[in-house]
Amino acid sequence: MENKKEFVKNYGELLAKHGIQNIAKMEYVQENCEEYAVITYQNGYTKKVCITADSLWCILVDTVHSL
Repeated sequence: MENKKEFVKNYGELLAKHGIQNIAKMEYVQENCEEYAVITYQNGYTKKVCITADSLWCILVDTVHSL
């Protein structure tokens, strides 16, 4: 889990740094035994992507498909 949290944060920082899809940040959140990557866009809009049981590679795939 700790790897996922750090990975999601660093991945979000990379996307934000390069201006990809106007992403401001990405955070790892746990709610009701589920794991999510919460994408926050520069305009304040947020999107939750379920990453429960995802490998780091699958986190990339799931979040890219949601953009």
